[in-house]
Amino acid sequence: MNIKTIFSRIFRSPFFLLIIAPFVLMSPVIFTGKALFWGTPSTQFISWWKWAFDTLLDGHLPLWNPLVGMGAPLIANYQSALFYPPNWLYFLSYIIGGLPALAWMQAVILACHLAVASIGMSLLTRRLGMGKTAQAVSGLAFGLSGYLVAHAWFSSINAAVSWLPWILCYSFDLTIGGNEKASKIKLIVVLSLQLLSGHAQTTWYTWLLAVFWIIFWSYQKQNGQEGRFIQTISGIFKSLTNFAGSLAISLGISAVQIIPTVEYLLHSQRASATNFDAAVTYSFWPWRFLGLLAPNLFGNPAQSNYWGYGNFWEDSVYIGLLPLVLAIGYLLKRNNWERGSSREENEKSNGNLIKGSRIIKFCLVIILVSIIIALGKNTPIFPFLYQYVPTFDMFQAPTRITIWLVFSLALLAGFGVDLWERPTGRVLYWTRLGTAGAFAISLGAILGWWMLSGKIPDLKPTFVPALIETGILGVGCGILALTAPAIRPVKRHNLLLWDWSVIFFVSVDLVFMGWGLNPGVDLDFYQQDTLESYTFHNDSGGRIFIPADNEYKLRYKDYFRFDSLNATTEWNILHSILLPNLNMLTGVRMVNNYDPLVPAAYNEWMETLNGMDILANEDVLGIMDVTFVEVKSDQSQLGVQFLPVNGAKRIRLVPCIISVENRDSAKEIMFSGEINFDHYAVLASSEKYPEKDCSISDASISIIDEFPNNIIISVNTEAEGLLVLSDVWYPGWLVEVDDQRSQLELADYLFKAVRV
Repeated sequence: MNIKTIFSRIFRSPFFLLIIAPFVLMSPVIFTGKALFWGTPSTQFISWWKWAFDTLLDGHLPLWNPLVGMGAPLIANYQSALFYPPNWLYFLSYIIGGLPALAWMQAVILACHLAVASIGMSLLTRRLGMGKTAQAVSGLAFGLSGYLVAHAWFSSINAAVSWLPWILCYSFDLTIGGNEKASKIKLIVVLSLQLLSGHAQTTWYTWLLAVFWIIFWSYQKQNGQEGRFIQTISGIFKSLTNFAGSLAISLGISAVQIIPTVEYLLHSQRASATNFDAAVTYSFWPWRFLGLLAPNLFGNPAQSNYWGYGNFWEDSVYIGLLPLVLAIGYLLKRNNWERGSSREENEKSNGNLIKGSRIIKFCLVIILVSIIIALGKNTPIFPFLYQYVPTFDMFQAPTRITIWLVFSLALLAGFGVDLWERPTGRVLYWTRLGTAGAFAISLGAILGWWMLSGKIPDLKPTFVPALIETGILGVGCGILALTAPAIRPVKRHNLLLWDWSVIFFVSVDLVFMGWGLNPGVDLDFYQQDTLESYTFHNDSGGRIFIPADNEYKLRYKDYFRFDSLNATTEWNILHSILLPNLNMLTGVRMVNNYDPLVPAAYNEWMETLNGMDILANEDVLGIMDVTFVEVKSDQSQLGVQFLPVNGAKRIRLVPCIISVENRDSAKEIMFSGEINFDHYAVLASSEKYPEKDCSISDASISIIDEFPNNIIISVNTEAEGLLVLSDVWYPGWLVEVDDQRSQLELADYLFKAVRV
């Protein structure tokens, strides 16, 4: 087979669209010399990766991040996903083209993951016996769904979700038999990739869905016949054991990431449970179910007019209008329930495993469960689960479990395609009526807006374009239905023009609806000279601190607003504002840390500090090494003002120690305003310290050298004391005094210290 033949087959295959469509969607970024930046790309992922890669190039492991949060783990930061193989391409691009190349590459890898999700879904539907058109439609409906596209800028979610259909595909292979060894190896690979991709919530939801999936197909394999209860239970147990074994090996492969992450989790603010208010912050807004039909009904941040509850992306569940109609049509087709078979060919290809009524029931259960959980605080069910059922208190944003809804609908859409034939009789009547109705919706929306514009003050301007879009798509669905072949065999090598029309229609629909949801910025945003010219220069070398309410307003009210992805065209100004964690791009140190996982003590310290009059606690800011407090200001052209703080000290040599019973008591003393931090440090210890002169003796202390994972301090003193370094204490740090191992102390509730 020559190269020409190979390319000819590729371009004639509908699966070529599964690869090309994500790149078309991302073309405004990839092919115009831009890079992702909005939200987490710039303030988390690219910032983390740059610091990690600089650290590696300097000959150190990126274990620690000293630039944010007064120090925080980096490799242990699960979402940084430094061990995820596709992310190594970022390192290569950084070596070749620096930070701009790294930033540009993110859109490319994002598009690749959308393609991986689409191909994985099409592969799964092929294993279930679906035809080529069905495989392509299911693949597009999942891979270009609103869920994946709207979350795409969130790299770890995008990567983790893309492996979900692959895991279910190889779990299916492992369950129904065949080459068990090959299926296990493939399953181990995709499980490991998802584990390393960096999003624990998506991974957990995938595991749960895989367990339900395996139980379902194990039951199907035994046919659920009476008198075979023991065999059925045995089959389910064997399949689950095989999955657990594969998962155990995957955990072992991923241990280099999992072990430090688990340690970090145990010392984080989520060690016990996520705060309930935080856990339900992003509960699915019930009105957004209308987004299955009209995703822009409540506006779209890409068009700067979103006005719905919360944000747009968390509740995005659009899979395309045609796939939705096909999924609903398959659910409503009475023959699927009565006779219980999807198609004769499917039954033969899978040993009578594909039972129409049973797959419908499975998908309906998954859909119902996902909706109930996703609604979060909008029903009493999730609060009950949060309170009494393990794992429900681990994560925030319950709406993210709608990935089960998206998967199930995409799967049902594939079954619907295989049963799709030209309507006759009463179905023909309703199809024609529905097509005419869709046209009437578009026309009526246009006329209604023209006649009633300004007369109904509560009429939202987003309703009209959303209804027009849905109406036009509805007409397209109707035309395809009315022109469908009278008889469509599932198995065939050559697709009809009609099949191509269906696939192309779904592609255009999903690309159009996802257009602009992942905006780009000129690569100049990531150029070194831009960073240096815009960034606030802190000549003192101390830390900058933004109070929580000011950071929230800057982030969500001024720049990364939920209603608009285009709040400003002057995005470079963010480098001057130093919105965390953009400071990492230029090496400016900050107290703030924009990360969902932070050390528990740091989190509690910040909550206490932000609950007080910050500027009145200059002594506390001083021992945090804060040299400037950044606050919003209408008097400044930047919209912020940097207020200087006196007395900032990163290292202190204090002569006396106050011993307290526990850390809570230590924090209380630290914020009491009754302690001289130059004379005293606080230790949670049962040891009693003798009274002594606590005046400051002559001593010289200075930082000789500092690397990402170690710091060398010179101390010249004739008196005993406690050397306090205002960096967050974390297990694993070692300390030496005059080349002798010493004990690292936890001082002042939060900081590292050593006795000298």
